[in-house]
Amino acid sequence: MTMEELQQKYRSCAKELRLFHGELISNEKNVKRLGRDIAESEGQLEEFHQEIRKSEEELNKFHQELRDKERKILDGFYKDLKKDENRTGLEDDDGWLKPRYFKSPAPPEKREKSNVEEEYRNKYLEDSRLVIKRKDQYIAEAQKLLDEKDRYIDQSRALARQKDIYIKDFRKLAIFSLLSHIYHFSLFFSAVYPFACYSVSEERAKMLGALDTYEFESQRNTKEKDRLRDELQQTKLEKDRITKEKDKYVFEDYKGRERTAKLREELHSIKQEKQMLDRTVRMLKERTEKYEERMRRQDKHIHDLSSHIRTLTHETEKKTRLMESEKEELQKERKKLEKSHTKSEEKLKRKIQELSATIDKKDREISILVKKLNTQAKQIEITQIQLHQKKTGKAAAAAES
Repeated sequence: MTMEELQQKYRSCAKELRLFHGELISNEKNVKRLGRDIAESEGQLEEFHQEIRKSEEELNKFHQELRDKERKILDGFYKDLKKDENRTGLEDDDGWLKPRYFKSPAPPEKREKSNVEEEYRNKYLEDSRLVIKRKDQYIAEAQKLLDEKDRYIDQSRALARQKDIYIKDFRKLAIFSLLSHIYHFSLFFSAVYPFACYSVSEERAKMLGALDTYEFESQRNTKEKDRLRDELQQTKLEKDRITKEKDKYVFEDYKGRERTAKLREELHSIKQEKQMLDRTVRMLKERTEKYEERMRRQDKHIHDLSSHIRTLTHETEKKTRLMESEKEELQKERKKLEKSHTKSEEKLKRKIQELSATIDKKDREISILVKKLNTQAKQIEITQIQLHQKKTGKAAAAAES
């Protein structure tokens, strides 16, 4: 082999070495770029981890606020309910009449109000159960996001370890290739050119295989990075959806508080109306007692009048019988005088006339007395009818009220 052929082969080997060195530099640049991409993805994952942790803290805080509000609302509601349950008996302070005055059940207005209050309480308990169910859903979604976060962190750590392994492998290959080139050039200049060329070709084949493996791993890592980016985007969308759900729940909670305040106002108005009805019932009870006292006095007066009428009737009958007996005696005496004293007819006539006048006068007195008694009896009957009508009318008015 001539010197020119050796120089030509040396130039071709140097050219191949320069090409291989250029490929090695480009591969190192690709590895550095991949490292930067992995570091960027790792930074994005760390930011996403911070956002998830912040969202988790917000959800925990929101959950704590919901539990506090729920406990506060339930405590207030059950306190009011307990107060209302303690005032359901027929007591003096409650305002309802005792059984001796009022033996029928509560009026329809009272029963309707109790049903409305029970309906409001059932609606509030249903809303509370929905709140607890939605709270559990939010906790489950937050736990799902935490699991996704841990999986992304594990994948990013695996990619970082794989990046370090690739960098170490390429550094080892670069150092080994430089040492082999130095050794091959020394052998070349020591007239061992064929073995050096074979070693360079073998190293070049190894480097090409390593580059193919690197390109394959780079493509796989690019696809994995795209997949992680898509999953990160989906996670952000899920986070936005959860934020919207949280805003919606906050709005529903605000509406629930408004509805609770409205129900409390209605309950307050119902209590005020109940107090007004209690005052009305107490006033009607007092009026009823007054009317009963007046009725007792009227009954006593009617009893006294009836006794007086019976006394007058008895005296009238006695006087009537006495006057009738006197009349019969006078008639008998007149007949005797007519029969026995024919001589003194005129005198008897005068006496008869006087007796007739006396009898007529007595008859008129009796008629007048009978008329007076009849008038008094009619007045007493009218008074009894009026008192009975008043009593029945007042009882009907009390029942209506």
